[in-house]
Amino acid sequence: MYSVLLRRGIYLPPHFRRLTQTERRKFSLNTVTDALRVQSGIFRIISESTPVEYLQKFVINVHDTTGLPWWATIVCTTVFLRSTITVPLALYQHYILAKVHNTQKELIEISKELKKEVAVAIKLYDWDEKTAKYNYKRSVYLSLTSIALPLSTV
Repeated sequence: MYSVLLRRGIYLPPHFRRLTQTERRKFSLNTVTDALRVQSGIFRIISESTPVEYLQKFVINVHDTTGLPWWATIVCTTVFLRSTITVPLALYQHYILAKVHNTQKELIEISKELKKEVAVAIKLYDWDEKTAKYNYKRSVYLSLTSIALPLSTV
């Protein structure tokens, strides 16, 4: 079927007809060189930035101080930097997860109590289902923020 479509000029746009009938498109290096020029400019900006210069000076100082070969210097500084950055973040993450786990138990009890209160409010104030759901979700949200974030304003 594809060969039939190629023989007919009606189904192909004009630029495809021209390519299949008379010429083949040449590969252009202009777009590739333009892309490489832009990328090399970006890489140059990144490599000349202040944090990269500080890290470079740090690695050179470690190499000069320890006298290790370059490969060992790079491995040691990588392990050192990753441990000094990752370990405190992991400890803080465990602290936050424990806090969330502890508040989750409280929140389950509070949500059961709020369901009972909403059931009473449906009878007392003649709420429809939409109003009851809205007030229940709002109360759960307010209780969650008061438990998890005690210093935040409501």
